[in-house]
Formats: sequence, structure tokens, C-alpha cells
Amino acid sequence: MRFRRILLLFTLFFPLSIAFSQDAPRWITNKDTVFPPATYISGLGEGKSAAEARDRALMQISMYFNTTIQAQTDLLVTYQETTQNGKTGFTENTSVTESALINTQADFFGVTFEAPYTNRRGTVYVLAKINRAEALAIYDSRIQNAMALTNDILAKNETSSNPYAAVKKLREARSLAELAAGYASMAVLINSASAARYATIPAINSRITNAIEHNRKDMTVTITLNDKRTNSLALATTHILREEGFLLIDSGGTYDAVIHITLNEQKTQNYNTVQPLVDITFRLQNGRPLVRFQKEYPVFRHTNLNDAIGRALRNIEQDFTEDFINQLRRIEE
Repeated sequence: MRFRRILLLFTLFFPLSIAFSQDAPRWITNKDTVFPPATYISGLGEGKSAAEARDRALMQISMYFNTTIQAQTDLLVTYQETTQNGKTGFTENTSVTESALINTQADFFGVTFEAPYTNRRGTVYVLAKINRAEALAIYDSRIQNAMALTNDILAKNETSSNPYAAVKKLREARSLAELAAGYASMAVLINSASAARYATIPAINSRITNAIEHNRKDMTVTITLNDKRTNSLALATTHILREEGFLLIDSGGTYDAVIHITLNEQKTQNYNTVQPLVDITFRLQNGRPLVRFQKEYPVFRHTNLNDAIGRALRNIEQDFTEDFINQLRRIEE
């Protein structure tokens, strides 16, 4: 029995006596005294190099956030803090992927590091810490900036005479509000008293969602065509607009898509020729044009007139489709 007690004391004392000399920083052996949890969020990492120790210290901080909120990455490293003879140490279960490390580092701001310390066995220790007050100020600044932009977009686009442009802007606002909500969750983790300050963010997110749905219902378009032989261009236009979320109706749409194509036909002894003049306009109901495609094409010829027209329309559709989509997506207001 006596032998077992001596062996137990030896195994507890031996690693610490070898690992840490008298000049070891106190933040290794007594981290929470040097950096009190009420003021700091801290993580102690160790490794074969300063870079490895730094990454593991950051991972501990990320675990503080990710174990309180639902973790967004699968962390395969776990640490358990233990105290022996009044000294703090850590046990570690392997391992973590580099991608998880990169993702979790993006979750927090204001991290600073103590200078690395190397013990007699060559193990490097790094302490990462976040000052709660300083980090909270960073989060609050980012939240306020994001919400100021969000509220500005919402005020200008909640109702609009151009619902397609409004929906695009409102989606930007939703991304900003979601970013602010994420920052607010982190801020509350740092200081729970800040929760009341950000309590209105979910309601604003709900307003944005309602505004998007309201404007989407007004994204109606009526297509008119001057020559039924060019119906393939009407079908191409329909496909583009549906992909962008428009609803096609027979008449009275918020938008009009006017497809006007003149086919100048000639017949010679050997060929039938056609020269298209294209004017396709996408406009608001009040007549303000938003997208316009105009082009005079060269002569297309074939022994059969319908085949000549078919060749012309295929060329027009190829040119028109890419140009129309690019112009449509550049609409701002």
C-alpha cells in the first residue's frame, strides 16, 4: 500500500516538475488568476511549435463559443482542464481538421496572445485571450453598422414601383441582418447583459422577409410579340424571366416585355433572304425602359424562306439571351 502511494505521488508530481521551471509564466499554471474569466475568455494551447500551440489555443476559445451556441463545424479536439496540487493542466483528445480550424477562427474578434513559452522537454505553450469589454465593443460596432445599412435598405424598398430591384436590395438587407444576428449571439455570449440591446434584430429580419414576399407577388410581367413567327424568342424571354422569379400574366403586369422584330424578306432566283431588325424592351408599366436589346442583323439566306428565318432566329436568340440576362441583373432601381 505504501509503495502505491509513493508511486501515485511520483506520477502526479514528476511531469509538472520536469515541464515547468521557476521561470514559467503564471498563465500556464494558474491561468484564471492571471486572466480572470469575468474579464477574459482565454485558451491555453500546447504543441511542438508556436504555430501549433497558437492554433490549439484558438480552438479552445472557439469551443467556448461553439459549445454554447450550436456548433457549426465538427470539432474533433476536446480539452479538459484539470487541477493537481493547485496547478492547472489539460488533457487532450485528438484531433481537428484544418478546415474546421479556419471556420471557427472567423467566429470571434479581438484575440491577443501571450508570448510563447517552451518548457524543458521542448513543448511550446501559447495563451490566447479575448478581453470581454474590448471584444464586445468590436461586435457592437459591426452590429450597428450592419443594422444601419439594413434599416436604410428596408426603408427605401419595403414598397417599390420596381419590385424586382427591391427584392434584390432586400435580399442584401436580409444577409446583413443575419450577419448582425450572428454577431449579436456572440456578443451575448461575451456579456449576457447585452441581449436587450439586440432584441429588435429578429423582428427586423421578419419585416425583411415579409417585404420580399410582398414585392415578389408584384413581379408580374406581360409579354407582347409583333410576329408569331418569332415565338421562339418569346419562349426564351419567358424562360429568363421565370428563372428570375417573375410571374407571367396575360395582361396588366407590373412589367412589359415587348418583342418587336422586323423580318425584311427578299426572294432571288436561287435564294430566299431575310434581314432581321430586332428591338426587345423590358420596361415598367409606366413605360420606363429597364432593359433594351436592339440590333440590325446581316442578311441570312437559304433556298427555303422558313429555314432562312430559323437561322436568323437562332442567331438572335444566342446574342439576346446573354445580353438580356446581364442587363436584367444589373437593374438597381
